[in-house]
Amino acid sequence: MRLKLGFLLLLTACSSLPEKGLTTLHKEEVYALEHLPCASVASKTPWEKRDYSFLCNMGEWGTITYILYPDEDKNDGSIQRAKLMWKEYVSNDFFPSNKQYVESVLNRLATEFAPNHQKRVVGFASTVSPYTFYTDYLKVKHETEYYKNTPEPYFLHKVWFINQ
Repeated sequence: MRLKLGFLLLLTACSSLPEKGLTTLHKEEVYALEHLPCASVASKTPWEKRDYSFLCNMGEWGTITYILYPDEDKNDGSIQRAKLMWKEYVSNDFFPSNKQYVESVLNRLATEFAPNHQKRVVGFASTVSPYTFYTDYLKVKHETEYYKNTPEPYFLHKVWFINQ
């Protein structure tokens, strides 16, 4: 019985992958440029008054955006939070569906930041319900807003990765 219990504990410990939080702007920019399908990027310059430091546009019509926000309390280049946003059009009559792009990007971000919660993170592409969970280093939060008074109604999804 002890042997089985010890094996089960060892198996559980080995199945858990190391997780990490957001690091520096430079490292997170490099990760985004190497692992995300950025069609265009923007970086904040010292004289601009933007609240973000880095922006990556992806997907059909640039409707998926990954944004890095600096830690305002520290002036050392560290990142406090990142946001992935995308539009999910209700009818897909004019704008094509981004679901495959979104799942791919969510999968890559989950691999990097929340490998033990991959299924939860990728599942955000198929749900409109708000949901929050915590990893060892991050708060991961999914929010959705519905915009019905537009020519093509859509859900705006936001997934936040926030250092704890």
